[in-house]
Amino acid sequence: MRRGGWCLEEHFPLERILDVGTGPGRMAYVLARAGYNITTIDVSEEILEVARIYALKHRVLDRISFLKMDAQNMEFESGSFKTVVCVNLLHEVDNPEKVICEILRVCSQGGKFVVADLNRKGIEIVDKVHKIDNEVHQGKYLDLDKTVGLFLAGKNIPFQRFEDECLTTLVAKKSKGSETG
Repeated sequence: MRRGGWCLEEHFPLERILDVGTGPGRMAYVLARAGYNITTIDVSEEILEVARIYALKHRVLDRISFLKMDAQNMEFESGSFKTVVCVNLLHEVDNPEKVICEILRVCSQGGKFVVADLNRKGIEIVDKVHKIDNEVHQGKYLDLDKTVGLFLAGKNIPFQRFEDECLTTLVAKKSKGSETG
């Protein structure tokens, strides 16, 4: 599936993918529709139920496993997943570095992981949407380059950086020379 010159299958062969902090499951059902099997985790059972409804609506419920779990303390064995994605979670958690440590731990040697989050403009838009609904967005701006990029560089984990108008994305591969502790 080619998107803007970037081929999904080239970077992520069809296998089980871990979706960390799935929320309403948008990433999970998009990946499942592309043929992947997904394990999702989220700390909220209520939002996992929303994700199940979306998966049912998009006819991919059989390709997704939904688990209630804290991204800062995952219950998986080390190296359990060859591919891990985490989209728009880090600005919502108290300790984003702990989430990244857990992602590195559960990602297998040679495995890839994607971490993406809202940039300043993305946070502004989400805040405005919440305000329309008379709600307050609890998330805060997180400089992904400083929080995750510097952390990965300190662990000798090379990564590619992509940015659009609202989102910053880092894609990395966990190599044998990478520090994970």
